[in-house]
Amino acid sequence: MAQNALSVLRYRPFRLYWAGQAVSLTGTWMQVMAQGWVITSLSADAWTLGAFNLAGSIPMLLLGVRGGELADRLDKKTILLWSQAAMMALAFAFAGLLYSGALQLWHVFAFGLVVSVVEAFEFPASQGMAPELVDPPDIPQAVAMMQTIFQAGRLVGPALAGFLIARWGEASAFVANGLSFLAVIVSLLLIRRGQAPRAPQAHDKASGKFALGFAYVRGDAITRALLGLLTLCVVLVFPTLVMMPFYARHVLQVDAVGQGELLSVSGLGALVGSLILLRASSAAWRQRLWVSVVGVALCMALMAVAPDVRTASVAVCGLSLAIALLMGSVNQTVQARVPAELRGRVSALFGMVFTSVLPFAALALTALADVVGMRQLTGVSAGAFVVASVVLLLQTRKDTGP
Repeated sequence: MAQNALSVLRYRPFRLYWAGQAVSLTGTWMQVMAQGWVITSLSADAWTLGAFNLAGSIPMLLLGVRGGELADRLDKKTILLWSQAAMMALAFAFAGLLYSGALQLWHVFAFGLVVSVVEAFEFPASQGMAPELVDPPDIPQAVAMMQTIFQAGRLVGPALAGFLIARWGEASAFVANGLSFLAVIVSLLLIRRGQAPRAPQAHDKASGKFALGFAYVRGDAITRALLGLLTLCVVLVFPTLVMMPFYARHVLQVDAVGQGELLSVSGLGALVGSLILLRASSAAWRQRLWVSVVGVALCMALMAVAPDVRTASVAVCGLSLAIALLMGSVNQTVQARVPAELRGRVSALFGMVFTSVLPFAALALTALADVVGMRQLTGVSAGAFVVASVVLLLQTRKDTGP
């Protein structure tokens, strides 16, 4: 792994792609914040957020396998160009509904459903493209750099969306997101043919079955253990993030600007975690996972008892930092280990943990939060997560792999 965290920017194709994604991801997080604000404006139930997450994940669940296969067989650049254009059009269409005053809750669900169809093909292509724009030794750093701009978007996007909503209404955040896709489209067009990821080879097409990716994960002890830890995080931790708009608006009782600031604080923690990954040794992923698991549990417990917005902000910031370390360490290790010809399918398999598990976990926990309260549920989830994760991490230490 390169010692200088920024050394991967010497690759012009990666530099272009990274810059385009930096703009687009900021717009994406603006839309995420605005979407949560719109939903909590139309419904006061935490369950609505869980139901929206489930509805928006169904296409990814059904099409994720196909998306992963296509990412390994077709030109990732072409897939990304079409998907970015589609998501730009969807953002503008949603803004139009808001401007017209005709938006209803079912429109929000339909929007999430269609966006998820596009993401089923966009996600594995975007995950697999960045590692192919650098030399193999620099893949962990490239992955870390991509995560850094993802988390930087979380820092800037929600606060900017809160400002736009307060000044010009919800639709302005969706318009801004639509315009941000132009950055990725331009960056992709500037990557010349000779600089694009390798063309699909004949043997790739002959072996395009998704089962090969599953077989690899099943046969590699480290990757299998990381998938298990990811699943725990998805079941017990991520539903708390799904409920963050509810937590801000109905537990902490803040306005749109306050909600945007809380989500930006979450982005700050995630960005710090990503920056730590840039300087961390890829060989120390086990140590980072231990620290991350404990950090996640402690911060969730603090969220459960936070008496005010300031305390809650500290907890949310710490939680996002710990999650960023956990997810980044998992992603770095997997992307560096998996063979290039299987990277799209393995990425799709990990992505399907979110699409197949998170929606149902979020739906169950949001419904439970309406019954027992979000604070109580968050505390119980923190305890269950740390116990289960420690058991899993103790088992992975027996493995002698890298």
